[in-house]
This record gives sequence, C-alpha cells and structure tokens, in this order.
Amino acid sequence: MSDEGLTRAQVEIVKQLTADVERLTAWVADLQSGMYVNCVYCGHRYGPGETTPVSMADALKAHIAQCPEHPMSGLLAAAREFDRLSLVIESSVRHDCGPSRPDHEAVVAAIKATRAAIAKAVQK
Repeated sequence: MSDEGLTRAQVEIVKQLTADVERLTAWVADLQSGMYVNCVYCGHRYGPGETTPVSMADALKAHIAQCPEHPMSGLLAAAREFDRLSLVIESSVRHDCGPSRPDHEAVVAAIKATRAAIAKAVQK
C-alpha cells in the first residue's frame, strides 16, 4: 500500500490495523489448531491429527478451490477458462483488426483489466 496522499496519523492507523489483522489471523489459526474444520458442501473434514503444515483455514481454502461440490471451485474453473479464452480473443483482435481500428486498444485494455481483476480475486 502506498502512503502517498495519507497523513501521518492515517499511516499509523493503517499500520495498527494491519498489525491487528495479522495478530487476529494468527489467533484464529491457534484456535483452529485443536478443532476440526469441514467443507459444508461435501463434508470433507480436516482435524487436529492432520499432517498438513498449514493452518486449518488454509487447508480448507485449498480444499474449497478443488472441491467439485463447492461453488467456488466452479468460479475458479470459469476464471481459468476466461483467462484462456481472453488470450485467444486478444490475439484474434490484434490479428483481425490491427492497430488501425480505434476500438482495438479499448478491447485489448478491457480484456487485460478483466483478466487482472480475476487474477487478483482468485488469489484472495
């Protein structure tokens, strides 16, 4: 995050809030370390005896990304398919339209912006 345009007080507030998020994330991981967490769609369960070297929340997040019954896995698959198709469309626009068409750059920019937004959302 850029501090540009923020007052010192605002920068300090952001730093404090960031520290709070990190502290609370670690706290949740500690609380979950002795519990089971379940996928509510397929029932897969991770528990205290797992050998997974990540937090229970991270294990569940990884499971959700590939669970065939969880809607998030479908969204991630759609995002990957959009990424693949957008590259084809972008290439086609470049080849068929050429840079002389005024809408060429707008189409390419829209495709790239959408691809970037999806990539950012998928990483959360």
